[in-house]
Amino acid sequence: MALNAMMTDAMMLSKAAVEGKLATRADLNRHQGGLPRVVRGVNETLDAVIGPLNVAADYVDKISKAKSRQDFRQLQRRLQPYQEQSERVQSMDWRGCRRPTSSCRR
Repeated sequence: MALNAMMTDAMMLSKAAVEGKLATRADLNRHQGGLPRVVRGVNETLDAVIGPLNVAADYVDKISKAKSRQDFRQLQRRLQPYQEQSERVQSMDWRGCRRPTSSCRR
């Protein structure tokens, strides 16, 4: 039964992501034993990935509404760290990695 709840939540999160419902999270209270820790980890991972995407989307929206070239450049500079981090993550060799750590090859 515990595995069924975990599989149901995994499918629900996957479906929600495909549908663009990126704020969807699994309910920790549906799980027993050590599984709530796993579910919390998945939820926290989603937050860590989606949080910067929301910040970037906000900056893109502001850039599109910029009234002057100076506004545009200022917003572009604020977005730069997110672009650099994204490029670092994309350049990593993820084969054999269980989670992003310094042991993953670049």
